[in-house]
Amino acid sequence: MATRHATGKPSARNCAKFLQDVASNRPAIQTRYGKWFPDFSKGDLSRVVAFSAHRLTLPFWRCKGVSPFRPSERDEETFEAMLRHRLRVIWHRANSGDNPQAAVGRLFYETRDFQHITFGVRRGMDGKPDSTKWCVNTLAALKWLERNTHKLRFCAIKGCREFPYFIVSSSYKKYCSSRCQEIAEVERIIQREQTETKPMKPSRLSPEGVERIKQGQKKRWARNKAIKKAQKKSGK
Repeated sequence: MATRHATGKPSARNCAKFLQDVASNRPAIQTRYGKWFPDFSKGDLSRVVAFSAHRLTLPFWRCKGVSPFRPSERDEETFEAMLRHRLRVIWHRANSGDNPQAAVGRLFYETRDFQHITFGVRRGMDGKPDSTKWCVNTLAALKWLERNTHKLRFCAIKGCREFPYFIVSSSYKKYCSSRCQEIAEVERIIQREQTETKPMKPSRLSPEGVERIKQGQKKRWARNKAIKKAQKKSGK
């Protein structure tokens, strides 16, 4: 059977959007990015998926900020979850300065390896990494990621439901989207109003005590000023 050839690589913008959407677990990922995932309709890939999933139990893909990986009952869902888990580990390593490029390189290798094994399991029915569309797309995204790990951020809104894992841009640096920026602005307004309407606490000092403190501060200020003036005059 003839090998499918890729017709071109995705743009940098599409690569970033794909990575951000997968890491943030946006809905209907495989519907919107069908050409970025393996075609599971061509034959059983359960052994390939199981082999790949086992790698996530190894220490390299464990991360304090990422929940332990749990496979799904469906191979395509497990594959997507594996990619999401690895991307989240990379995000956390990037934000802690723990050599995220090494993790990207490992994911790149494991993605190619998945397709190489698939090629063998399907006896050549599917292309190798450099000629299979989904693999070309995903590997292009990972190459972009390797150069841009410094752009990986967590949205500053606690419990963000838009893009908790996001990539900074000229428009979004601290918050992932205009929605989260608006939420943050509303929270700032509420806090400011609460501060302005908060009643002043009465001073525990008597008026005489307050006056003594003021006079003491004035005397210390005058004394320091006199010392500096004398030092300047003596040339010290």
